[in-house]
Amino acid sequence: MQMQLRSKSCFFLTLLASSAGSAEAAFIGPYDPSSFVLTNMNSDGFAEFRPNGSLVLTGGNNGSGTPGTADFLVSAAGTGLVTFNFSYSSLDAVLSEVVGYMIGFSFTLLADRDGTAGPVSFAVTAGQAFGFRISTEDNQGEPGILTVSDFTAPAGSGVSAVPEPSTWISVAAGLATAGFCRRRSRTKSKGLQ
Repeated sequence: MQMQLRSKSCFFLTLLASSAGSAEAAFIGPYDPSSFVLTNMNSDGFAEFRPNGSLVLTGGNNGSGTPGTADFLVSAAGTGLVTFNFSYSSLDAVLSEVVGYMIGFSFTLLADRDGTAGPVSFAVTAGQAFGFRISTEDNQGEPGILTVSDFTAPAGSGVSAVPEPSTWISVAAGLATAGFCRRRSRTKSKGLQ
């Protein structure tokens, strides 16, 4: 019974060590933050990448009283599906701020009111510009805020997914813990014979 308990403890320690710090970064490789271009038209919008792999795009609020847009675009590295989850928040009146995604010059509305969220997927071709837009009707009140998580996009030919350094560290920690537990188990079982 004590041997089974030790084996279960080692299993859970190995699982914990191998999963610690293995957060999957969403915006890597050809979709690294530096690959995106922020374009403000009568807007003071800005983008922020969070350590959890999400993107937060804040729309314009420059006080001008006139419409504006903040576009955050990148070129598709390959042909395929772009998928992500989004949530939208704004303290401004409904329709004062709207958010959506861009494919080339085409805009698709995702939300026009606070609290809207959901999954999204659309197809792109290699080299095609795509990304996100927040439009403001008046640049006053409060800005719209788009949060994008679980982002994936097609990699181009010859582009391979390379694990983050933290993933390698987690795998090494898991293997080391498994080796330690196995060695300890062998030592204990030899002493019982």
